[in-house]
Amino acid sequence: MENKYTYQYLINEVTEDLLKELQLLILSTAEEFRKDRFIVELVSVDEFLVNHIVVDFFADVLRLKEFHKIETINYIKIASYLSYWIYKRKPLYISKQIDKNIIKDKPYLQSINEWFCLFIINSILYDLYKPIFLPVGEKSFFNFQKLLWYNFCYRVVTPQLIELALVGVETIAGYEKKDNPLSY
Repeated sequence: MENKYTYQYLINEVTEDLLKELQLLILSTAEEFRKDRFIVELVSVDEFLVNHIVVDFFADVLRLKEFHKIETINYIKIASYLSYWIYKRKPLYISKQIDKNIIKDKPYLQSINEWFCLFIINSILYDLYKPIFLPVGEKSFFNFQKLLWYNFCYRVVTPQLIELALVGVETIAGYEKKDNPLSY
């Protein structure tokens, strides 16, 4: 039996090419995230932490596959476990001195990694270049995104809870929504 503390088993099971592929996916997605928000000059990516994210992700995936006796995991599990390790490792950091005006203009800088978790989830689950135009006033998806961000910031997060939330987004209820749901 190989020593699971050296992570040599990961290279044997996953291959170096797949490890590098995920590393490049995270780095390119982080670059896209930074460019979309015009924060390339303000926010950097710690590649050392990205390497740890890749190792942690595949260690979890191998345990999942072994435990459940499955060959592959689905895209929701990939998004869940990858965003979880980004949440835990926090690879993005503010690399320049910023003043109150920048924070006022870009308040998401205060929780940059949590927003990046959402971005990576969205980039795995959705084609971000093909937006769907929602009816005026429809906010449910954006409310879900804000609630997920809130949970990344202020709640205990596990990959399983992220997975449950993402499965819930794709679920069709099968029942009409009540006109007067309970509220207190």
